[in-house]
Amino acid sequence: MNKVWKYNVPIRPMKDMFSLRMSKDAQILHFDVQNEYPRIWCLVNPDNENESRYFRFAGTGHPINCVIKNYIGTIKMMNDRLLYHLFEISEDEYKRIGGKQS
Repeated sequence: MNKVWKYNVPIRPMKDMFSLRMSKDAQILHFDVQNEYPRIWCLVNPDNENESRYFRFAGTGHPINCVIKNYIGTIKMMNDRLLYHLFEISEDEYKRIGGKQS
């Protein structure tokens, strides 16, 4: 049976990439801020095995030095002073541009 699960999105200084473990074939539904923290909501089948998914943040006007699989969404933080655009990238791209498993 499918369920909607929420995942915390890590925003760390000088880190524009991260990975999340989520149910295989999870469908990303929404990306937003809740209680001042970024979150992703996904439709998941909890009976499926978990897999790593890879993501990259980019600020407006910042270079994006990788191949993008999917655009996830955009959030505003710090009273709309910061905008983060979130993209899903492949594991190969994540490793190519220096990502480490988180």
